Amino acid sequence: MIMLNITTKVAHPIVPEWLKWHEEFWKTAIHDTGLVLETHTYKLLEHDDEDGQTFVAQLKMASEKEYDTFMEEFDELLRRRAHQRFGTNVISFRTLMKSI
Repeated sequence: MIMLNITTKVAHPIVPEWLKWHEEFWKTAIHDTGLVLETHTYKLLEHDDEDGQTFVAQLKMASEKEYDTFMEEFDELLRRRAHQRFGTNVISFRTLMKSI
């Protein structure tokens, strides 16, 4: 199993709008790729949130093949959509993990 963690800092004023977009658009778009088995979203606790709240979305995929396809065909489009909507009020980075 492969787990893609997407950690996102969201500026305080847009957190409600971002959460709604994340649930209604982003998760649907992720599942519509057919490459992701499960998604889970978490809010980081005990973390400095002076500049915004931090969330982690976990995308579970069967193998690196699905991950590679996701990154090549869908990731950049989804990043662009988020940037068009929220600009620099949202900053994300990705971490790839493999179960052992």
